[in-house]
Amino acid sequence: MVSFKSTFFALALAVVASASCVASQRGDGWEFYVFEDEDCNYSGTYEEFWGDAGPIDMLCHNLSENLSAVHSFAYTSDLHTLNVYSERDCDGSLLGHSGGNWFENSVSSAGSKMKSFQIGLFK
Repeated sequence: MVSFKSTFFALALAVVASASCVASQRGDGWEFYVFEDEDCNYSGTYEEFWGDAGPIDMLCHNLSENLSAVHSFAYTSDLHTLNVYSERDCDGSLLGHSGGNWFENSVSSAGSKMKSFQIGLFK
């Protein structure tokens, strides 16, 4: 006979194992969550950024130096672009660009070197 406790534990493990990066429900103009772990793990180290694309939002945003590497991220916006860069102050290589929502459960080795990003408006 299978106990309720073991069944509940197995279901909880299945939910955790299937976790992935999804759109935010926060409701801001744009939102960007950057994770040190894969699969957008909120229990690990992560940073969150959001805004409505006012003039200050268009400036370059640097990731914290406490974030050793990026292994997953979730970007939510239907109206804003996102550019990610390999160096602070939006310098170095352009690692990627998105014209809207962008979710990565596991980034490439180049992507893990992300240090900054910039938001833009669709034309």
